[in-house]
This record gives sequence, C-alpha cells and structure tokens, in this order.
Amino acid sequence: RSLIPVLAITSMLFYVSIEYADRFQNMISFWEYAVKKSPHSALAQYGSGLVYHMQHRHDEAEDRFKKALALNPRQRYAHNGLGCIYECKGLPEKAEAEYAMEIENTPYSDTAFINLADLYFRQGKRAKADELWNKALRINPENMYVRKMLASEGKKR
Repeated sequence: RSLIPVLAITSMLFYVSIEYADRFQNMISFWEYAVKKSPHSALAQYGSGLVYHMQHRHDEAEDRFKKALALNPRQRYAHNGLGCIYECKGLPEKAEAEYAMEIENTPYSDTAFINLADLYFRQGKRAKADELWNKALRINPENMYVRKMLASEGKKR
C-alpha cells in the first residue's frame, strides 16, 4: 500500500527531471531558455550577457547587454557589463562611459567604481583610481581587493 505513493512521486520526479534536463544542463542553456520564455525581460537578457562574457563570447555578450538596456535603460549592472566588454575589445573610452553610467544607476554597488578605478590605474591615472577605490571602500569596507590596491599604491608614493 505505501509503495504506490512512493512510486507515483518517484515517477513524477523522474518525468520532471527528464523534461527540464536540457534547459538546465549549463548556464547558457538556462539563460537562453529564460530569454526564449521571456524575450522582453531585461534581467534575462542581462543574465545571458553575463554568461556569454564569462565564456569570452564578447560579441554575443555585448548584444545581450544592449538588449537589456533597450528594454530597461536602468537595468542594474548592464552598463558595467558593457564596460567590461569594451575593455576586452580595447575600447577604453567606451568602457569609461559605461562604467560612469553604471555608477549613476547603482551608486550603492562597489563593482563599477572598482572597474573604473582599475581602468584608470592601467591608464596611469593614479589619483583618479585612488579616489574611486576609496569610494568603493566606503560602500563595501570589507573589500579586500580594494584594500590591497590602496595599500600597494600607498607604498609606491
């Protein structure tokens, strides 16, 4: 008697796992499914862009970040994602503009402050980098990367 409910539940779980397995086999398939099911979701577009960026598929990532921003110009972290893509493509002026827009959109997140500071640091603009790292540290005092960068810059002076 008690075996029938167990078999029913097991059969149902088996069916669900088979039905959805292809959609969740990796991050790209998950986000592509999200985009397919919700093409007007800025979050789905952003998520797929992030995954493409992590896999160094920069053109696809750029396209998805732009789609996210077309759907929602204030989509959190999409401008930051574009900034990262533009840096990878060797377009620092465009990256700088995107990071600045992200800072305007999400001033409570340290990520774009750090990315813009790192960009300035690589360009030799140490004072600007220090200023942004300090702002990032005020947002997130526990950020060890920022602490390390500020400490190493302090030693060089």
